[in-house]
Amino acid sequence: MAWRPVLSEALTRVGRKEEALDVLVPYENGAAERRRWLEQASAARCRGLLEEAYGNPEAADHAFRTGLQHCRQGEPCWQEALLHLSYGTFLRRTGRRKKAIVELEAAHRTFFRLQATPYLERCTRELALCGRVSARPSGVRHAGLTAQELTVARLALQGLSNREIARELVLSVKTIEYHLANAYTKLGITSRMGLIGKLDEET
Repeated sequence: MAWRPVLSEALTRVGRKEEALDVLVPYENGAAERRRWLEQASAARCRGLLEEAYGNPEAADHAFRTGLQHCRQGEPCWQEALLHLSYGTFLRRTGRRKKAIVELEAAHRTFFRLQATPYLERCTRELALCGRVSARPSGVRHAGLTAQELTVARLALQGLSNREIARELVLSVKTIEYHLANAYTKLGITSRMGLIGKLDEET
């Protein structure tokens, strides 16, 4: 297993961008020299994540699209699904929800076929933020939650603080507090503890 893209992504997600770059560049160079499309696709996805973290949306968009172009050289694969998920998440964060849905649904099909549950859950969450999925899946025992309220409640149930949820969803803390308060009211509870039994932890 190639460890550099895994480490680069992890460093990017925890905000250690310079270290992520130091790990990624040798991998990018090696992939380009060997001309292995799968490695090039993986490197491009990590580059997209890093450019997004640096606040360079045009460079990030180009990197994600480049990675998907590399994937067209072979059969549909895991790396392609990861690229669709990463690109779809990026598009949603930059306000292009219609395009995001196309990418996320492509990722969702592959993750569903492979029963890759953690990635499928991430995909479902992103689609919910795009307004694409039902606000009342089987795990919800009370009607009326919006997609945003459901997503915030799920993350709260997982133990994330309001600040952590805000960072994950690229929203303000006040927006998270608003959605969570609405969810509490609709579910008839007053705290995070009340979410247990109201939401299925696996949804």
